[in-house]
Amino acid sequence: MPSIKKWLLCLVSTVSLGLFLAGCVSAPRVISIPRLSESEIPSLTRAGDYSDVLALINFAMVRDLNLPAVDGTVIFYPDRQAFESGLVAELQKDVEEAEKQFGPRARQILKAETIPDFARQTAAGSVAVGMSKRVLVDELYFRRYEWADRVRVLAHELTHTMERAMMADRIASPDVWVREGFAEWVSAKVMEAFGVESFQTRRERSIAVVAKAKHSQTAPLNLATTGSSQTWMPTPGLATNGQPLLAVDLLIEEKGLAEVLEYFRLFGTLDNREVNFTKAFGESSSAFERRFNEHLRGLIGE
Repeated sequence: MPSIKKWLLCLVSTVSLGLFLAGCVSAPRVISIPRLSESEIPSLTRAGDYSDVLALINFAMVRDLNLPAVDGTVIFYPDRQAFESGLVAELQKDVEEAEKQFGPRARQILKAETIPDFARQTAAGSVAVGMSKRVLVDELYFRRYEWADRVRVLAHELTHTMERAMMADRIASPDVWVREGFAEWVSAKVMEAFGVESFQTRRERSIAVVAKAKHSQTAPLNLATTGSSQTWMPTPGLATNGQPLLAVDLLIEEKGLAEVLEYFRLFGTLDNREVNFTKAFGESSSAFERRFNEHLRGLIGE
């Protein structure tokens, strides 16, 4: 049976980007995230649309990484205004879900009155957002990305949707660096499975980003600067600052992938970062942070 890498290379070589990404349409396009078996990998005769690429990403996540399959839809909005409106609608659904969990105080916790402004800021800084059972994409800007970057973004956001599913789609506040770092880790592994870029190359680029940032800062770089107090809201720019990927890679190396998945599952019943981190990994987040800072200094040659 051909590898995913070979299938993907065939897909790329036989389909132009014009077919791979259709032109803008007036209404959002909604694509269900497919599941595949080994015998159902897209054939060349029907390759070339988002459905095939999403199916390949989902397949790689399940077969190569032993992750849960991602269920839901990917919604491609024709422009930023539509993308922003879609974000507002999805965030309102989150507020409604939070009210079921927390009662009337949910609107104070999530500050629902700020949703339009937050959606506007997110739409301005993000091309895609993974949410509960949904990935929202600004297709107009997405089309400007190189092909490999589109695949990487989709894999990253599908991972966020999978994280929400593991938390029973509840409103919860896992550490942002774990959430973003894991999405970066998975997307890097998917890119490696597709033969686009090795994980080691992606890791070395993250180290270089951290080393460069270190020269412009006087305070030590550490996980405490990554906004762990945020809840369900995306964090534009965090995934690209290098540290989350490196921290999650160390977590998986030391503790195991199953423990990272368990960390997210624990939020399905208890929204407590410190308790869940300690239960999943056998140490406090502060203890891990101290070890990671030492590890990081070694990586950047301090």
